[in-house]
Amino acid sequence: MSLGDVSIEAGVPVLSDFALETLTRAKRAIALASGLVAKLAALKRGAETLAIHVRHGFDRPSDIIDALYEAALAHQELVDLGDPVILETITRGLETFSVDPPEEPPPSPKDYRIGKPSEQKASPKFVPIAIDDVRPSAEPAWLIRDILPARGLGCIIGAPKSRKSYLATDMMLHIARAAPYGGRAVLGGPVVYLTGEGVSGFRHRLIAMRRHAGIEGAGVPFFMVENVPDLGSERTDLDEMLRDLDVFLSNTNTMRPRVIVFDTLARCMGEGDENTAKDMGRVVARCGTIERHFECLVLLVHHTGKDVSKGSRGSNALNGAVDVTIAVEKAETHSTATVVEMKDGPEGQNWQIRLLPYAADDTPEGMTPCVVEMISEPSLGERLRPKTKGKVSPLGLKFLDALVNALTESTTMMIAGRRAAPKSAWKAEATRLGLIEPDEDKDTARNLFNKYRRELLAAGRIACQGDHCWLV
Repeated sequence: MSLGDVSIEAGVPVLSDFALETLTRAKRAIALASGLVAKLAALKRGAETLAIHVRHGFDRPSDIIDALYEAALAHQELVDLGDPVILETITRGLETFSVDPPEEPPPSPKDYRIGKPSEQKASPKFVPIAIDDVRPSAEPAWLIRDILPARGLGCIIGAPKSRKSYLATDMMLHIARAAPYGGRAVLGGPVVYLTGEGVSGFRHRLIAMRRHAGIEGAGVPFFMVENVPDLGSERTDLDEMLRDLDVFLSNTNTMRPRVIVFDTLARCMGEGDENTAKDMGRVVARCGTIERHFECLVLLVHHTGKDVSKGSRGSNALNGAVDVTIAVEKAETHSTATVVEMKDGPEGQNWQIRLLPYAADDTPEGMTPCVVEMISEPSLGERLRPKTKGKVSPLGLKFLDALVNALTESTTMMIAGRRAAPKSAWKAEATRLGLIEPDEDKDTARNLFNKYRRELLAAGRIACQGDHCWLV
């Protein structure tokens, strides 16, 4: 349906009981939304949900449009926009689903409420398309520009206590808030985070993060599930998970999630063995089912093996299927995240984070939840930098770690949007780590420091301006 097809009919719209329930929730969501942008988003979400009733033949499109139009007129911010904007917003929401009536009899509202799909005639699955007829997808390509794709399978890996779950939670909160991540554009939307480890601690982490971000009570669509499905064994409960999420999204008038996170993959294996290609293949296939069902990114939080350099633990059936892998390595004062594999984007991007304690009066004694602070923003990655460039010696990498540590000190400043450390603080940290002998004469120490500073500059790992240096 296009904007030109929209008309406002006289009279009172007649809606099914099922649609009236959804309309009531949509009106409440619009009323609770703060600000013009939020109210428009709530109006569109209401149209998206009501479009389902049109698709299944319960209601007419014109009645849905009239009902939502009347709901919008109750808010002066929307009235001031004018009819064309209001109607276009509603129309776009309705276009989420086909408004053509189904060829087979539609399911009853009761059937739909528990997530049963309508029984329509299956369309052909294997239709050839000529190369001249291939067109680019109109869907957004990225959730976080050049870091997380909008759809597919992603994996965040790291050793135990490497802060990989903190990184995942922080990235997801930026998506739920539609807030830029490390200077990168973000496609905002709902996040569903399923966790099977440390649930109590995870609760306090989320409370700390929402307070730190100043979003408490703002209705940010970040949803926690205190359970994970069995994705690895023959006896799976994937259908039950999909049904439960469908019911929740429908009952709360929430649009489909942008990303679904499983933390950790080990907890999702059930009786399956992550070391066998058969069971890991099941996980990959079921993640594909979830991705297609919600048209979203599925993100796994997973452990590395004993040899961290070999990537994620278990069968390499996972490694071959993922669209992006982000590895997290822990140092003394920070953790470094690196995009080690990317199918359709730049590899080699890295950035540093650290944890800051954030306890509140209601935090249990002995527990100190933390929030995430980004020390340096993601670098450009290898798509914009030749892969033959950037080699650094082992000692040069240790000097790079010393700079990262120096960037956490209070003497830093911001240059060109990056946190920069004075060379004196960097050199002092290198001395503390034993890279420069404390009793070394000044000229020898300066020459050694400058040798590795120049090496890192030539490799494109750092930049310097005046007396300050920062990561790139």
